[in-house]
Amino acid sequence: MNHERILVVDDIEQNRYMLEFMLRKQGAEVVTAANGEEALALLRRKPFDLIVSDILMPVMDGYRLCRSCKADSGLRAIPFVFYTATYTTDEDRRFALDLGADRFIVKPHDPDALLASFEELMRAYRNGAITSSEPAIEDEEEALQRYNQRLIHKLEDKLAELERKNRELEAEIARRNELQQQQLLRAQKMEAIGTLVSGVAHNFNNMLVGVRGKSYLAKSRLGKDDDYVRAQIEEIEQLTNHASAIVRQLMNYARKDVEHKRRFDLCALLRDTVETARIGIPSHTTITIEIPDEKLPVEGDNSQLQQVIMNLLNNARDAVAEADRREISVTLRRLPEEEAGAAGGAQLTIADSGCGIPEHLQARIFDPFFTTKEQGKGTGLGLSTAHSIIENHGGRIRCHSTPGAGTRFEIALPLSQGMETDAPVEEKPQPGKGETILLVEDEEQVRATTASVLERLGYRVVTAANGREAMECFCRESEIALLLSDVVMPEMGGVELVRAVRATGSRIPIILATGYNLEVTQLSAEERDGVRIIAKPFRMGPLSRVIRQTLQPRHPG
Repeated sequence: MNHERILVVDDIEQNRYMLEFMLRKQGAEVVTAANGEEALALLRRKPFDLIVSDILMPVMDGYRLCRSCKADSGLRAIPFVFYTATYTTDEDRRFALDLGADRFIVKPHDPDALLASFEELMRAYRNGAITSSEPAIEDEEEALQRYNQRLIHKLEDKLAELERKNRELEAEIARRNELQQQQLLRAQKMEAIGTLVSGVAHNFNNMLVGVRGKSYLAKSRLGKDDDYVRAQIEEIEQLTNHASAIVRQLMNYARKDVEHKRRFDLCALLRDTVETARIGIPSHTTITIEIPDEKLPVEGDNSQLQQVIMNLLNNARDAVAEADRREISVTLRRLPEEEAGAAGGAQLTIADSGCGIPEHLQARIFDPFFTTKEQGKGTGLGLSTAHSIIENHGGRIRCHSTPGAGTRFEIALPLSQGMETDAPVEEKPQPGKGETILLVEDEEQVRATTASVLERLGYRVVTAANGREAMECFCRESEIALLLSDVVMPEMGGVELVRAVRATGSRIPIILATGYNLEVTQLSAEERDGVRIIAKPFRMGPLSRVIRQTLQPRHPG
């Protein structure tokens, strides 16, 4: 194609560029036009050796361009090729050739074959083998009639395609609306569960405060020779600690508050979460657990990571439900330095012997709204949420699945360097110095037990059953050195009590005891000055320490 001048006509710029690039590589001179009208103007200004035209174009389409060229004595001898992706039927081809076109080629076409066809056609014209393609349609009315038929046929095809696309779109909208409805129902269900769990946890924590208080009082009255009773009380305390951890897990799993990052031991979290998950896993399913005898400190939101682990365990449970072998394995290990880097890392693997995930679906499992479960059994949010949570913790999650053999999820998390994990320490209670404490608690047994503990520690105690009674005592008693209050109470809660006390101008130190994830930011900066929070169910040692620290005189800095 040395120096042949070729006119490329196409309304799509990318198509023009691709043809121009191919032809220029063969040595041709290429001129482009975006429609038939532009092409005719170029054809009447300079000679061309070949016209390559699309059919569907604005202003003037390819059919009309070909008809105009073959009707012009100065242009009819130029070889004309249709290169189209829209008009592709046999009737389209016949009409194009009847208009006088030399070739009718459907996109996409093999580049080498396309260039060879162009070269062959131009060679035939140069050698005189073809002088001009005479139109088979001489009558203008016939040409117009067949042209209109092609347009109407194409319009009908487009309308049918549009209707099909609309049906697909309507089906997709309906599917997404259903998923959103499922998500809304799930959110409402989780909110109801969260409210229920919070209420149960509040009452349970109050009972645990009473048990811990009674244990402390009983233990403090033991003689040196009461080893058996002391051992039994210590066992009660251990059971109380375990019950407290279970309540905390329930609160973490159902809570709706903002992300709360802290340091914790991943090994302990995994043990507790697996024990909680066992409740929902049938007894005929075997669970194998491998957790190292060390602490793997992680910094993050433990409730979010617990949510991820629970979700993966539930997925594994569902995957093995119909399997011949019902096996789930949970493995946690410290990653070697060459895998995790100097900072260190941990890898959690949860594997099952279930049905596996089809290969063509594996790339989509972390997409929002995608689920392999039956309709109504999954929102498609679990793995997408898990992926986001793990990435937000600086980790990664990967899936390896073999259809018919099972699935393995691997989670890698960075470890917290040079940090000790939070762990409960048994503290010796610190005695008081005769100060007066206003104790506000609506549960009578908890109030009585806590008052007895405080008196045993050497404090004078004034009690109230709610915030309103507490304000009456506060205004009546002038010797109150500290206010220790529950948060959730009838008539007036703990936060409202703080505001009422601060409204009097008093800067008395206040401790709020709560089983909820209370943020002091609910109070203004002035109101929360001198306010501390202790979590229920508190141990007597930490409670006495917080009281002593709160009562320490504050020196201006």
